[in-house]
Amino acid sequence: SVAIWLKSSAWPCILFATVAMAFQVNAPKVLLGNVPLHKRSISTVSEVTSVAETMNFDLEAVEVVSYDDMALDEDVYGFTIKSFIRDCYILEANKDCCESTCGRVARLSGSFLLLGLHILIQVALMMATRHFVCAKAVWGIRSAYDDFEWHMYGEDESHIYKAADGFRRGKPEFFDPDRFANLTHTAKDEACSIPLSRPSFLALILFIWTLTCIGELRRSFELWVALVWNSATSEMSFVAVGTEDESESASGVVTLRGMWYSAKATVTVLVLIPRVIITCLLLWLGCRWLIATSDFESLILNGVALAFIKDMKDLIYTTLVSAACKRECELTRIRVSPCAKYERTNFLASFKALVWGLLALTFVWAYILYFQGVLVDYRWDVADVCLRWEIAHGVHMHV
Repeated sequence: SVAIWLKSSAWPCILFATVAMAFQVNAPKVLLGNVPLHKRSISTVSEVTSVAETMNFDLEAVEVVSYDDMALDEDVYGFTIKSFIRDCYILEANKDCCESTCGRVARLSGSFLLLGLHILIQVALMMATRHFVCAKAVWGIRSAYDDFEWHMYGEDESHIYKAADGFRRGKPEFFDPDRFANLTHTAKDEACSIPLSRPSFLALILFIWTLTCIGELRRSFELWVALVWNSATSEMSFVAVGTEDESESASGVVTLRGMWYSAKATVTVLVLIPRVIITCLLLWLGCRWLIATSDFESLILNGVALAFIKDMKDLIYTTLVSAACKRECELTRIRVSPCAKYERTNFLASFKALVWGLLALTFVWAYILYFQGVLVDYRWDVADVCLRWEIAHGVHMHV
């Protein structure tokens, strides 16, 4: 029994000794006086306390991260926030100089006009896409699914009912999968090209598009927290700016210290809320258009077209903003509040970021099952017959 116990304990002991030796070799050389810690015995309480404090400091350095002041995005929204911070501060500081005041008012007005131009272009593109592209796609896919339902449920009025969108839906007990063979090749191709007939692929595309929009919403939320929620309320000035140290002052970095309530309200109403509203509308329009796409090749192309509308803020900023204003945007910071300056890298810190992904997953799941209005009362009766037909006839199996 002793031999068995030794054999069973040998490997854990060897493993423990190996780990201990590796730790000793790779451990940081903490000095006590002029002698490294791993070569000197510790006998006094003060030495033990010193070692504990040193190791605790090392642990904190590993577990805690610090954040620099927040940089602005190099897009139309960041440019507008930059102009609001810098120009409002200069206007308040040089309010007695008429020439400087007129120039700064013109600069500030121009930045908001550029933001308005961006919003106008995005709204016009979304309306045109909705009326000229999406509406046609929705009508086409509804008609194709209507013909599929009418044929697969026996072409009998008693076997179908009218959905809320006015198109026909079959009653489950009358579904006959054998009738699929009697459809024309064109009708089969149209039915099997409905994105909802491949829910996993459609969910993947919708998830990617939703993540893109969620990223915009997350950035808007982070800017609101930095500019409004965590930003100090300046009672002495409309906008308070400053620099952290001499090096920042020499390099031209301007850091927002705080804003008065009216300044916070102005940024929220004129910059952040429009960004959130446009992103939500674009998310809804994109999901509707992608579900209404009549073939899988166009599904990815339509996603690229939607990204083009979303990224209009970058195109306008790159093309219509001067190099000097771009440099000002690079040198403008938002001060990180002391409560958000440091963060421990624990599970909660990682989970907070994953919440946005979970939100995207939840939205995609709920939208496909409950909120999509393209095919109202979708019966989920296309995938099985299309899969059997494609396997039997080798459709889409060739490279």
